[in-house]
Amino acid sequence: MKGAFVWVLAAFAAVLATTGCGDKPKGKGGGGKPRVGHVEGAFLTAAGQSGVPARFLMAAAYVESGVQPKNATANYVSTGNDDQTVARGTVMTQTAFGLTFAELGLDPAKADSALLETQVSAYAQWVAQKTEGLNLPPNPTTPEEKFAWIENFAHLHRQGLRERRNVQILFAREMIGALNTGFVWQDPDRNGEALELTKENPPLSVESFPTTGQNWLRLTEDPSPQGIYLATFLPLVTVSTGEFQNKPKRVEIIHCPLSLSACLELQTRTADSEVHLAAH
Repeated sequence: MKGAFVWVLAAFAAVLATTGCGDKPKGKGGGGKPRVGHVEGAFLTAAGQSGVPARFLMAAAYVESGVQPKNATANYVSTGNDDQTVARGTVMTQTAFGLTFAELGLDPAKADSALLETQVSAYAQWVAQKTEGLNLPPNPTTPEEKFAWIENFAHLHRQGLRERRNVQILFAREMIGALNTGFVWQDPDRNGEALELTKENPPLSVESFPTTGQNWLRLTEDPSPQGIYLATFLPLVTVSTGEFQNKPKRVEIIHCPLSLSACLELQTRTADSEVHLAAH
């Protein structure tokens, strides 16, 4: 039956990691020295070469994509032909780190650009370049040092058109959550090879950070227009443009695996994407 529809949300392919903690994967029989696989080795090597802590690299990949390096796209009906589809995606779902191939200096036409190891190396160098001169420690141990890294990751990942501070704070809290909870991710392309991020011990807490960090992580508590004083108001971003013409044919609702901060960030980057989502 013909009817109106609009593609509200792209179907992002994501491999969801399970949370957990414990010792690193062992060899056969569970004995012997812990085995470092290709993926974990890529994170450790990139950290050693860039000076960016491996744990923070892993947490960023987990928050942004569930450690999924493949360009996430959805099949959209071609203009003027309902029988053909075209794959389209967004600028925030191209790589495992929520960045575009161009930002990482990678060529999407090359097969190795889709490899997690390639993206990890490129991302670590990208972070190192962006934080050069800040004297961030490669092995942070104190809450102050860890907050300094987290704050800078938030500024790098959540900028958008107007750099909304609340979105940066949400990303920082998502990273803290990933570091505290830890995770075990299994690579479907390598017979389930595991990547593990162990829990922070002791756990990170806002109260453990310096006063400036505690103040920075405080969400703006402006009352919402509806008068819901227990809610934090996050204004939508309205992009007025006559460039795009929307002719809905039907509605399809698909689960979005992105984090809350990523969804909010995407509102300000829709013009750069193949799929123009705005608020969703």
